[in-house]
Amino acid sequence: MFHKIVDVGTLKNKILKIKFENKEIKYYDMKNLIKKNINFKSLNNDAIFNMAKVDRGGYGVIWTDEIDISGEELYINGVDNI
Repeated sequence: MFHKIVDVGTLKNKILKIKFENKEIKYYDMKNLIKKNINFKSLNNDAIFNMAKVDRGGYGVIWTDEIDISGEELYINGVDNI
């Protein structure tokens, strides 16, 4: 099942707040990905991290043409509260 993202916000400590079309809100901690995956290293920079936006169609969150994360990852591994 596809969980469409309608909004994303950035919080302190590299946490994303994601609102889905079904009205659910999930929080996703990006710190481990930033630390372990070279593709996410530039998100250590707060200015870049805070550029997070919903991609066209609501399939994920993007920062640049090279940095994105799928909506399903965010939904499945996100938590209901922080």
